[in-house]
Amino acid sequence: MADENCEYCQFVSGSKKVKKLYEDDLFLALLSSKPISDGHIILLPKKHYTILEQIPDFEIDRMFKLANKLSIAVFDTFRVGGTNLIINNGLAAGQDIAHVALHIIPRNQGDNINYEWEPKTLTQEEMATVEIKLK
Repeated sequence: MADENCEYCQFVSGSKKVKKLYEDDLFLALLSSKPISDGHIILLPKKHYTILEQIPDFEIDRMFKLANKLSIAVFDTFRVGGTNLIINNGLAAGQDIAHVALHIIPRNQGDNINYEWEPKTLTQEEMATVEIKLK
């Protein structure tokens, strides 16, 4: 079900114009209107899901197969050295629109796009605790 206040749902419904690259019964791929780099694609489920965990497994399957095909198209078209596939899943993760979106971001060496973070150092005991909690 669409959320009429959701910007991404407005793209899906056609009430807001976008540069569509691909569309099927479940997904819409479009060029980002605020790209990080040339060829930045956003892949959206047509149904309004706020977070990834709400999407049924068969749609997740299709989403990542489409992301792979779109990433290949980016590699072939722009001759890039890599892509980032990013989902900001929830407000705490930087999600700015409450609708699942998979960003396919073309990358090259020295492009000055920085997704690096300083990793934590955990003791073996802390790692064991995290492992137990997740299991």
